[in-house]
Amino acid sequence: INAEYGGPTTTANPPYLPPYTPERTFFVVNLVIFIASVVGNAFSVGAFIKASSHLYPWFINLLASDIIQTLFCMPYSLYILYNYETFRISNFVGDPSFCSIQGGLFLGCMLVSLISNMAISTDRALAITAPITYSTMQRKVKPWVLIVATWTPVTIITVASMIQPRV
Repeated sequence: INAEYGGPTTTANPPYLPPYTPERTFFVVNLVIFIASVVGNAFSVGAFIKASSHLYPWFINLLASDIIQTLFCMPYSLYILYNYETFRISNFVGDPSFCSIQGGLFLGCMLVSLISNMAISTDRALAITAPITYSTMQRKVKPWVLIVATWTPVTIITVASMIQPRV
């Protein structure tokens, strides 16, 4: 059974273990990250339901981008890593349009995560360094307006990355 991988050729049916490859290690690491992300985001949803902070919209924004990335980008990567030998042998990496969509979603989610973390950090820094100015500014600037201002350029960049011609 395992003769092609240099294993024993007995008929005792030893448990099948594929040969070690770096792709298998990457698959296991990505699978652990995927499971941790699903569990962590589920706990976050539960925590945010009961939260009442002015940063709540930013956390929801960050959570939304993480959930999109977890549910729409990671499964395809796991599939490719799990079936790496098939893809390597046949030089098949998936439908080019699907790869563009997956890559664009990954790019967009990463940008939203970065901008959301930057906004949360800036908010906290302003609250600490200029508390009086911050309290008046907090009432004037609605976070949902800033979130829309975050998603608009990210959506443009994401769509542009999906439809650009591949060289």
